[in-house]
Formats: sequence, structure tokens, C-alpha cells
Amino acid sequence: MSESRVRAEHGRTVRDLLEVVFRHKTKGALFCLFVVVTALGILAFVPAEYTSTAKLMVRRGNEGLFLDSITSAGQSLPLHKEWESEINTELEILGSRELIIQVIQSFGPDIFLQEPEPSRSGLLGPVRAVLGPVRGFFSRCRKALSRGSEGGSGDGGQGAVDRAALVVEENLLIKSREKSDIIFVSYTAVSPELARQVVARLIDIYLESRIDVHKVQGAHLFFTQQTEQLLSDLKASEEAIKGIKSSVGITSLEDSRHALQTSIEAVRAQRLQDEAALAAANSRVETLRSMLSQQDSDASVAKSGALLDRTEHQALQSTLRNEEITQAALRAGLRELDGQLVRLRRELDAINELESPIRRLEREQGMLEEKYRKYSENREQARINEELEIRKISNVSVVQQATLPPKANPSGKMLKLLAALFLGAAGGIAMTFGADCLDPALHSAADVSDRLGLKTLLELPILSSGELRFSSHRKAADGKTKGHRRDDRRRAENFFEELLFKVLALRTPEHVGPLSIGIASSCAGEGVSTIAVHLSAAFARDYRFAGTVLLDASLKEPSERPQGEMDDVPFSWQFVRAGHDDAESAGSSGAVELFAGQLTRMTKNGHAVIVVDLPPVSQGGSTLRMAAALDLVILVVEAGRVPWRTVQQAAGFLADANASVCGIVLNRRSLAVPKWLYRKL
Repeated sequence: MSESRVRAEHGRTVRDLLEVVFRHKTKGALFCLFVVVTALGILAFVPAEYTSTAKLMVRRGNEGLFLDSITSAGQSLPLHKEWESEINTELEILGSRELIIQVIQSFGPDIFLQEPEPSRSGLLGPVRAVLGPVRGFFSRCRKALSRGSEGGSGDGGQGAVDRAALVVEENLLIKSREKSDIIFVSYTAVSPELARQVVARLIDIYLESRIDVHKVQGAHLFFTQQTEQLLSDLKASEEAIKGIKSSVGITSLEDSRHALQTSIEAVRAQRLQDEAALAAANSRVETLRSMLSQQDSDASVAKSGALLDRTEHQALQSTLRNEEITQAALRAGLRELDGQLVRLRRELDAINELESPIRRLEREQGMLEEKYRKYSENREQARINEELEIRKISNVSVVQQATLPPKANPSGKMLKLLAALFLGAAGGIAMTFGADCLDPALHSAADVSDRLGLKTLLELPILSSGELRFSSHRKAADGKTKGHRRDDRRRAENFFEELLFKVLALRTPEHVGPLSIGIASSCAGEGVSTIAVHLSAAFARDYRFAGTVLLDASLKEPSERPQGEMDDVPFSWQFVRAGHDDAESAGSSGAVELFAGQLTRMTKNGHAVIVVDLPPVSQGGSTLRMAAALDLVILVVEAGRVPWRTVQQAAGFLADANASVCGIVLNRRSLAVPKWLYRKL
């Protein structure tokens, strides 16, 4: 399967993705280098740190009642909360700003705000030594700005405390494991003794202040009043529900509805049975009546002696009367069943109308019962809490005192450097794709397919000689071209033979006469003339085509052509302006008329293939009118130069002019991926 087919079925290939990366490799490499250098600079200033830890155990039990902020509205949190909730509450108290400020005031804020000196030993020691002056400069600038802001605010002491609080909060860690009664408290500082003192002081302040935090004033009186009010509301709700049910004579809404629905289903089933029996009775009555009427009117049967005797006739009449009686009884039964259905449905509708108010009252009753139960429990707990607060009883114990760390914490700087390298590489790759998305030029067939929706017929790379020029076999044989020129000629022949086959595949089976192919571009200088020459040569080398002519409609004089492209070509070369000196004064209309006349003459002369070198679409409407007269039009795009919107606009102009644009030739396509890697894929 060819690469173009793989791209058509699966989008961009691995080659396309790697080409995007290699095309913008400089941007990606610079981004990766910036990330790694930044990470090195940051890690070079990171000082050694020490962590002191302590452990507290919270015994299970309801030491205090935790009221919600809206207890005045009659709501409170549950008394018996989940154990995780109680642990989380203690964690929040331990990490509160008020306790941290008390710790800072015990030591003074300066001890937390002093600048630590990074160690110059270890793997990053040389980097720290080099960046030391830079670090000192930024430190002095930060201190100067800090003093200026404190002087402007007029509250320097409080500002220092706030900054120290931020430092403590950043280095303080308070956590607990899942399904555990133990709370871990740790603090990280540049000094092991400072870390131990901060943890110890924080625990002391916490044990002294937590009882006051849990204290609730007037809880017992509040819950007593709320319990009595809820009991009164609950009794009123029960009376309202009982009154509604008594008005319709039911005790249970669901039981009454179920009984009525069962009765309705039974009546429906009985009605279906009676309808079936009535249908059978109707059939029998019709049959008996038909037999009796036939017996009375069939004279031929009477003559043949096949009539029933008198006894049988009377028996049939008796049977008919019985069936008619049964028929009448079934009809009466159906009317009675219909009346029962109407009555049962009315009763069901009456119960359904009462469902909404009863449900509403039952919901209110359920909520009142739940609140009454909670407030009753809270009232008893509030009484217990008053006793606990009086005696200063706490359910928190210190399991492990604050430790003095013997050595610094593992820094993991190598892992961080590897992570920075990975992030830099990932960001660099992302930057390459972002730069490719912002690049307006077309670089590959995938770009043409994604942005233009057109087929790429050929991708012409930049040859080793640097340019694509036509050279005849005679010159190559004479040795006037160098070795790489001969290789480029062979490669060019292979490329344009492939283009020839693709163009022939686009020709419709109904096509009769010479094949006219136009080569155009959106802007000037994209290599249209060179591609037209090589395509004409490819058709001329093919034995299936008797005559190939290149019609130059680019409105250039033959003298303006590059030397070497017009020498010894294997095809006929004609110019639209040849022999018409006043064509330029005639304007675009005159050029189109000259083109149409020469195209008609070539068609009559028996040429098999006519390759037309068209002017750029940007030069005006003459190109569009010329392209509309051709069988196929190939749009040449120089890779990496022309914006894709310009090419899209040119293709749109050609399509609006009814020109048959069959595809794109991507000229001077540079291969960003190394050749050895490109061949491996």
C-alpha cells in the first residue's frame, strides 16, 4: 500500500508527525533548554530542610456539640457525626490562622523571615557558587521592596506577622490516615531546632484553646425550646393527615389505591370474557337465523325432499330463542360492568386527588420527626457538654512529642531534574505542533489534504543540485553535466512519470481527442514553467502519445525563458504571443482570444497531449478563462512559501470558473526528517 493511500485512510502518517517535529526543532530545543536551565537555577537556591513530627490521638466520643452557623433558624449538625468528620474538624483547628499567629508571636516573625543560605556542597554546589551573586541581588531587591511596602502601609509589624504566617502555613503539614485516630503534625524549617520548637509550641497552644473552641453558650436552653416547638408542630401535622383520610373513609392511601386498581382489573377481565361470549352468541344466532331463513325460502331443496322435518325445525327455533336470551343477558352484563368501571374510576380519581396534599403532609411529618429526634438527642448532649466544659475534660492525647530531626530531608533533586527534562521535552514537542498549526504555508501532502481538501498528485523535493532544470539525454551523454545533475535528471524523470500516470488515471473514459492539461499557480515564481517542461517531456517519452506540444500561455517572451530549458526538447514548444506584437496592447481579452485560437489549431493538427503553461491566478481573469477551456488543471504550490489561504482562494477562483482542478503539485518540498530515519519509517 502506498504512502498516499495510508495517509488517505488514516490521516497523518508517522513521517508527517516527525516532519513537524524536525521542521520546528529549533523552537522545541530552545524551550526544552529554557525549562532545564530554569529548573537548575531554582534547585541551586533550594536550601537543606529539616522536618520535625509529632502525633496526637483523638479518642472516640462526643466531647462537645458542634453547632452550625444557622442554629437560630432551628437547624444544627448531627450530634453523632462520622468519625472522619470529627478528625477533619480537629485538623482545621490545628491549622487555623489564629493558632499560627500565636506561635509566631511566641518566637517573633524575624526568625521565620530570614533568608536561608543554600549549601554549596553536593551535586549542584558549583551551580550555586556561580549563581550566588545573582541570588544576592534578587534578595536585596526583594527586601528593599518589602521595606517600601511596609513604610507605605504604616503597619510594618503586622505586615511582618502576616508574611511569617504565610511561611509557616506553607511549611506546616497536618494530616491523618484513613480510619485512624492519630493526627500527624510536622513542620519543615532550615534549622532542626526551630522545626521542633514550632511543632511543640503549636501543640501546646492547641490543647489549651480547643476546649474554648468547642464551647457553646446557651445550647441546652436552645435545644429545649426547639424540641418543644417541634413536638407541637408534629402533633398538628398528624391531626391534619388524619382529618383528610377520615373525609374519604380510608386508612391507607396505598392500600385503597391498590384495592381499587385490583377491582378495576377484575372488572376489565370479566368484561373481556363477556365480550368474547357475546361475540360467540352473536355468531350462533346469526347461524341459526340463516339456517331457518334458508329452510323457508329454498324451493329447490323442498322439491328434492331435503327439507328438515317439523320436529327438527322446532328444535332449531327453540335453540335460537335460547341463544337470543343468552345474547340479551350478556349485553345487560356488559352494561353493568361498564357502570362498575365508571364508579371505580371515579373513586380512584378521588383518591389520586388526595394524594398530593397527603404526600406533602407526610413529608412534613417525616421531616418534623427527624428534627424532633435530633433536637432531643442534642438537648441531652448539651447538658453533658456543660459538665465537660466545667471540668476541662479533653479527648486528645499527645502520643509522640515533637522530634529533633537528625539529618536533612531527601531533596530528590535528580528526580526533579529528570521531571524538568521530561516536561521540557514534552513542552518542546507541543510547541513544535503549535508552531506548525500557526504556520500559514503548506509543507506536505497532509497539510494540503487537511487545509485545502485537495489531492496531492506529486511532491517534488529539493534536489541535490539545488534546482530542478530540464536537461536532454544528449547533454548527459556528452558528459557536460556532473554526476549529481545526472542523478537529479533520473529522479525528475521518475517523478514526472508518476505524475503522468496519475493524470491519465484522472482522464474520463468518455474523453475523445487530445488531452489538454493546464499548469497554473496562485502566485508567480512557484516553478510552473519548469514543471510544465518536465511533464511535456514525460509525455513525449511515452510511445503511446504521437505528438506532445507545450503551449506557453504565461505571456512571457521566449527570450525571458531560462537558458537550457528550450534546447533540444523532445516536444513542440509554442508561445501564445509568438508572432503577435500587439497582444500586450490588446489586454487580457486579446491574450485569451490568441490562446483559444492556438488551442483550436493544435487540436485540429492531431496533437495527442497539449500541456499549457498558464499565468498565475493572481494576475487576473485571463488565467481563469484559459483554464476553463482545458480538460485538466494542475495547481503548483511552492512548499513553505505561499500561504494556504492564498492557494485556497486560487483553487476557489478556478472552481468558480468551471475549471477542472485535478490536484496539487507540491514543488520544492524540503525534507526535515533525516534521510536515514525517513527510510526506516
